[in-house]
Amino acid sequence: MNKNLKIGYFLAFVNELYLPVAIWILFFLRYLDFTHVAILGALSTISSNLFEIPTGAISDLIGRKWTLFLSYIISTTGLLVIATGNVFLVFAIGRIINGLGTSLFSGTHESLMYDTLKSEGKETSYDGVAAKVQTLMWVGLFVAAVTGGFIYDVWPAGPYLITAAFYIIAALSCLFIDEPRIDSEKFNFRNYMKQNLRGFSELFQNERTVRISLLLTTVGAGYFFALRLLGPSQAVQYGLTGKGIGLLFGTGYIIAALASHFYPSLRKRFGNSKLLILASAALLTSFIFAPFVGIALGSGLILLRISSSTTFRNAQSVIVNKFIDSKNRATALSTLALLSEIPFTLTFYFVGDYIDKNSPNSFALLLGGILIILIVPQVFFGRKYLFGKNSKQTC
Repeated sequence: MNKNLKIGYFLAFVNELYLPVAIWILFFLRYLDFTHVAILGALSTISSNLFEIPTGAISDLIGRKWTLFLSYIISTTGLLVIATGNVFLVFAIGRIINGLGTSLFSGTHESLMYDTLKSEGKETSYDGVAAKVQTLMWVGLFVAAVTGGFIYDVWPAGPYLITAAFYIIAALSCLFIDEPRIDSEKFNFRNYMKQNLRGFSELFQNERTVRISLLLTTVGAGYFFALRLLGPSQAVQYGLTGKGIGLLFGTGYIIAALASHFYPSLRKRFGNSKLLILASAALLTSFIFAPFVGIALGSGLILLRISSSTTFRNAQSVIVNKFIDSKNRATALSTLALLSEIPFTLTFYFVGDYIDKNSPNSFALLLGGILIILIVPQVFFGRKYLFGKNSKQTC
């Protein structure tokens, strides 16, 4: 196996070995209220999106090897800033630094793997490589969630400091990367904007794509609220410790990985559209019933939402692939993801303030009600594209 691929697999695992993944809200709540925690949750999203353009140029200027090295050094710095902080401003600086590190890694790692294969004329095997990367990422998430939860209960700053140590090891491993001879992607701001506009226009090119894209964006926004703030804060409200939260989310990641693995079989039996609706129903159920259950059923609802998230993402990917030109597919999916993030980035302050004055589960009920009002009409008016004869061309 090519040395670059081995290092790439290692980096995929270590990058998800982010020990604060399940307990980060618990850590910040030691010093802040939910309003400020929500701001921190939004900062990483906003900063990583803003840094996406300049980091593409950096990767082209200094190469994949040094960009990945730099991403881990920067991420390590952000983790150390957070671990040693105790006020909002310091935490905010750390999150912004982490956003920069994340944006440096994301596209660079993927292009390293692809360009390495292309340099050897083996790019047709990329799907298999990508599948292994996804598996390693899920394993990393599981290990991080469980381990981080246990460590947090005895050493609150430990998950951040230990992750920083892991990232330093990852940075050192980047020094052994051989820069691929072929660079399949040269960053250009004009081309970047054209590609994004092209992906956006394909998502909204006619009534069929508009209805499906809006539905996917709406459901995706619900999952993003849960990912960025609601899930961990609900676990805190249920009274779970760091250990309990880690075990809960770790279990959820394993179930999600299994659901993703068996998705092709589920798709053959139910179809993409029905799986999309089932995932949406699971999301809404986890929100609507949250205020009325105890710790056991509440934890079950969080597990339901985590495990259904991969079903939604897989269904989304397949459905979009049916009506988007293959050369614009990745951009279209990125555009959908960005659109799904917008509601949270526009409302994070009000969400945090609402949770402070009420509770996470109270907001879950409110969010679930809003999503029902938005999703049900979209499914009803778009049913001919989801379930009718037109669905064969789309889903």
